[in-house]
Amino acid sequence: MIYGVSSLKTHTKLLLIVRKEDDDRVYRYVHLSSGNYNETTANLYRRGASHSNEIYGSDVSDFLM
Repeated sequence: MIYGVSSLKTHTKLLLIVRKEDDDRVYRYVHLSSGNYNETTANLYRRGASHSNEIYGSDVSDFLM
């Protein structure tokens, strides 16, 4: 757990895309970010991490289940 400034609200997002690719394997793509995904504020919060690393995909899958 990460603690921030108590007077500020923190938005944290997990996006998981599960996709079957042309090689018939299933891949998980993850985007970890803070902020909003709406078009008005997306550019302010576009910093984040996108990964296809299986460990991150597995962790996010477990979290969302």
